[in-house]
Amino acid sequence: MKKLFAIVLCLMLIAFTLAWGQEIVYTNQITVAWDAPTELDTGEPIPPEDIIEYEVWVRDAADEVTYIGRTSALEYTVTMPHEGTFDVGVQTVRMISTGEEVYSGINWSDVDDPVGSTPVPFVARFLKGVNPPDNLRVQ
Repeated sequence: MKKLFAIVLCLMLIAFTLAWGQEIVYTNQITVAWDAPTELDTGEPIPPEDIIEYEVWVRDAADEVTYIGRTSALEYTVTMPHEGTFDVGVQTVRMISTGEEVYSGINWSDVDDPVGSTPVPFVARFLKGVNPPDNLRVQ
């Protein structure tokens, strides 16, 4: 009975891991998109005179964070800086009328925290290809 319980528990664990695991996108370039925030962190609407932009980042397996670029669009195409596995992060920048900038935290692609911020967590995996062998022949 203990063996059966252990097997069922392991199968359930595997099922949950597969159901809520990260999506791995194999590519050297990925386009990410997001929804614009409509409120300040206080719950008040963003003032119409404020300018909202976004900074895009990548973080590799060694936790090295690299700034990729800044945009006012709601999507960005990221080219991976080298081989490896990367999380993509996006941060909101609010420019107020005094010229000051206020930064949000970075929403990383590998976790859905806060819940709903990344409904399908993902990472980008970039590996350089290799050429096929040359001069294939019968010996």
